[in-house]
Amino acid sequence: MRTEWNLLTGSEAIVSLIVITALYFVSLYSYLLFHTLVEMTIIIIAVMLFMITCFSRKTTRNNYMLFLGISYLFIAIIELFHALAYKGIEVFPAQDADLPTQLWIGTRYLEAATFLIAPMIMKKELKAYSTLGIYAIITTILLVSIFSNNFPACYIEDTGLTTFKIYS
Repeated sequence: MRTEWNLLTGSEAIVSLIVITALYFVSLYSYLLFHTLVEMTIIIIAVMLFMITCFSRKTTRNNYMLFLGISYLFIAIIELFHALAYKGIEVFPAQDADLPTQLWIGTRYLEAATFLIAPMIMKKELKAYSTLGIYAIITTILLVSIFSNNFPACYIEDTGLTTFKIYS
């Protein structure tokens, strides 16, 4: 049995190189713009993953992918809060660098938990609406804990990253 690797074609490689180069120059011009573009790309990809897995769930019957797709909808939601909370965007009043850092850590925790749980879902029946509900509850609890200052501090002005953030 022969395995083929699908590498980028010449035109795809050129487009990728152009995009990476453009992002590099954007980062030199404005890191805030660069960060926002990258975050929005991540959010769009995550929402697309959700949509593809949900719309194809009856034909593919792949619980692993459905579970990841559902989880990435909620990861995208927290990622959006992170992008809007980034210092300089000023969507949330009286914010410092701790809020976007907490949201970033919360997103990574949700993502890590998803990848730990996902292999256990592969052979089991997955109820999509129940999974949506569970993720909605978890995401709500996570966001409430962050915005109500019950989540551990991740960044302290004039001090830097906290031990919690470093070990996380």
